[in-house]
Amino acid sequence: MLSCLCCVVSCVYPPQRTNCLPIKTLDSDSTVVVVGDLREQLHDLLFLLKDNGFPAQNRIFVFNGDYVDRGAWGLETLLLLLAWKVFMPHSVYLLRGNHESKYCTSGYGFEKEVLTKYGDKGKHVIPVTPSKRSKGKKNRTISLNPESNSLCLGSLEELSKARRSVIDPPWEGFNLIPGDVLWSDPSMSPGLSPNKERGIGLLWGPDCSEKFLKKFKLKMFLGAFHPLKSCIQSAI
Repeated sequence: MLSCLCCVVSCVYPPQRTNCLPIKTLDSDSTVVVVGDLREQLHDLLFLLKDNGFPAQNRIFVFNGDYVDRGAWGLETLLLLLAWKVFMPHSVYLLRGNHESKYCTSGYGFEKEVLTKYGDKGKHVIPVTPSKRSKGKKNRTISLNPESNSLCLGSLEELSKARRSVIDPPWEGFNLIPGDVLWSDPSMSPGLSPNKERGIGLLWGPDCSEKFLKKFKLKMFLGAFHPLKSCIQSAI
């Protein structure tokens, strides 16, 4: 069943699909539900679907990645999401998080979970070859234009052309956009700077967010993994 589902999903997700995908709603009554990191919390996912209503033509779900690792129900969580994607491909969108990588799944539990549940057959579900990225932190190696010595904001066009079909986003070379998208963190300090804590990605300040939103006429960023302390405090 798992192999068949993965095969069908590969047809739903054609390799040439763009990195920037607009979501079209039917009418003003349509809703878009954005879900942050699930982290193998299958029962939370089931409650969320029951509480918000199942995906429908006028109810679109956008899952923001990080479906596996650090839990016990990663495989079941992923299978449920893939099944919904196959059943309603235009109402369920599965984005990639930083844990959808060989580096994370081999070190934070998902690979071990699959092999425990499926034994040797699990090797056909997830590659068990060593990750090319070492466990230690790396210093970001940036290929800059010789005439420039500073980082600058990219564009939606550059994002749409980035080669995302990498098991582990590189931290050096010319294809840095996948790593920047998956591993960068917001910062209260203005400007862009290498993310030394992670060893991959960048830190971007409020000025970068404002500039990017205005330039491309966007209203907001919706991300996961980073809770806003001020919102938590005000909610409490």
